[in-house]
Amino acid sequence: MDQNFGRQIHYLARLMKKAMDQSQARSCMEHLTGTHGWIIGYLYHHRDREIFQKDLENDLGMSRSTVSTVLSLMEENGLLTRHSVPNDARLKKLALSEKAVALYKEFEADCRRVDEAALKGISPDEREQFERLCGIMIRNLEKEEQSGSGKEDHRP
Repeated sequence: MDQNFGRQIHYLARLMKKAMDQSQARSCMEHLTGTHGWIIGYLYHHRDREIFQKDLENDLGMSRSTVSTVLSLMEENGLLTRHSVPNDARLKKLALSEKAVALYKEFEADCRRVDEAALKGISPDEREQFERLCGIMIRNLEKEEQSGSGKEDHRP
């Protein structure tokens, strides 16, 4: 069995991204990239607490420069605002705009449609096994990355 899992995972991710992009184009969400959607989703699902750029970096496993660039674009497009906090002027609390919340609801529906299409014909047990195996592979590769480069764990 000559399998290259990395290539298969990359191909699957590319197909899912393509399906999401096509779905978003049909929904007229031209200002919402996949990364924007994930960030908006994170902020939406954690709206009960203060979220800062560092939280996104750590919890989404993204670099500081990437998050900074994406947040600036999102702010320009009216998707979020940054507010200073009283105890530390350097920190900026992130808040979603009403526009972002509405777009996220469409994005979330698109994610469900793509997931359903990808999971067609897969039993709940197979899905659970797949999620478990992905978790093991992620932890294995994170350990490998940490031992080779001394980087921190960025997975939630």
